[in-house]
Amino acid sequence: MKRTSLSLLLIFWIATSFSILSYIQNQLIFPTPEQIEAYQKKVRERPDEYSFNPMHPNDYWIYEIEPPFPGGPIEYGYFSIVADTLINEIPHFKAGRPGSDRNHWLKNEGDLVLLLDTNDLDNNPVTNYLKTENFSSSAWIADTLYWSFTTGCPYELIQAFIGESYYLNVFGELVECKSCFYLSDASVTLIWARKYGIIYSECEFTSMGLIGAYIDGQGYGTVEIEDNVIQPQDYLFTKCYPNPFKHNLTITYETSHKKGSQCYIEIYNIKGQRILKESLNDSGIFTWNGKDINSNPVSSGIYFYQIKGDDISSKITKLLHYN
Repeated sequence: MKRTSLSLLLIFWIATSFSILSYIQNQLIFPTPEQIEAYQKKVRERPDEYSFNPMHPNDYWIYEIEPPFPGGPIEYGYFSIVADTLINEIPHFKAGRPGSDRNHWLKNEGDLVLLLDTNDLDNNPVTNYLKTENFSSSAWIADTLYWSFTTGCPYELIQAFIGESYYLNVFGELVECKSCFYLSDASVTLIWARKYGIIYSECEFTSMGLIGAYIDGQGYGTVEIEDNVIQPQDYLFTKCYPNPFKHNLTITYETSHKKGSQCYIEIYNIKGQRILKESLNDSGIFTWNGKDINSNPVSSGIYFYQIKGDDISSKITKLLHYN
């Protein structure tokens, strides 16, 4: 990674760390040694129930997303276990969004989360799995990851810094948590909680917190649990990487609209002026080369994009472009 990009990411990390610290401080609990021992005993006796990465058939999570602009409408993110199977008699799960071709088979081994390496991503036919999380790491020790679903970049080699354990109040319960910082061209910080998985996520431009979940047959939070809550009737999800970017920005999108439906992307500058509008095909991928509608390179600065379709649109996403 170039020094310029790394410096920008570090600046964003410092700027966004106040939000995650505020979230932790509001939920922080200081249990007694006796309470910690009682909690850890439950973890040892019921490791599957108290996994940092719980995965069971029909599990799903609902997150409230911070509006991209002050006073903007509240948006929600949905995440679920979309499929499960046995491979060599070991449970494997697909985690993500229904219909996405970027959901892949995962399994837990204690505090390790492993990805089934069906496409030989590491160019090593001997290895059948790649490590995606290692919750046994602590004290901000860097740990190599291969699958970067957390940053929205498919199959990017990234570094993760896994923090020491602390305890938060999650849905009225004492819960062991860890903060994890993922450093790449698109950095993100997550709070993982035993029994609940990801309860808070923060990237350079937005954050989202868990407000409801259905895990192993049990509902949590104030959200009404319904069979059809995994996906809204009409949805349009989008991600981009790298961000900040210098040359090319890749934007991926998923929509409930049928193939052939009209979708287009609009890009605006910091003044709110539209500098580009293009129709999208059904590939789910759009690449912006940093040029406007007249093919002129844009200057360094902050930009915004939004993808729209028939009666639906994605959230507005902030970009940082530098020359």
